[in-house]
Amino acid sequence: SSRVMNSKKGLSSKRSIEATSARIAEIEKLMQLSIDAVFVQRYRDVDALLREKCVESIHSWIMIYPEVFLDNAYVRYIGWSLSDKVSQVRLASLAAWNAMCSRVEFRAALTNFVNRFKSRLFEVLTRDVDKQCRQSAGAVVDILFTGSFLEAQEMTCIDDLIFSGDST
Repeated sequence: SSRVMNSKKGLSSKRSIEATSARIAEIEKLMQLSIDAVFVQRYRDVDALLREKCVESIHSWIMIYPEVFLDNAYVRYIGWSLSDKVSQVRLASLAAWNAMCSRVEFRAALTNFVNRFKSRLFEVLTRDVDKQCRQSAGAVVDILFTGSFLEAQEMTCIDDLIFSGDST
């Protein structure tokens, strides 16, 4: 009799877990559809503040819910934002780079992202018109180097900056 009760409780728990998992999957899908519908349009908005807020939002979503958003489909927006014409948007992108690449558990998932956008990151580091962007890019490059994303030979532009007398 107690085996039958335990079996029924086990079956009930299994059904409850399956139902909850299905609901979570449905909520994740709705979240992604909503974000895709709004975010994809607004991250290119003419208003720099909206673009900045989009980068900050995707950054937040990645940090809070990496199971869904730590994906090339989302992190690429952070990489693309490094090319924004407004420094505040680039700084928001660099803040996201810094936070994501500092998380050891994110590193494997970020390998393709880093490889795809590191040349632009080095451009920001060496040639950006905004000093704060150059400094933030330097902090990100340091995190990437210590996190083994970069090889020593990729760091030669840092040597060039140090020995050129640029006060970046």
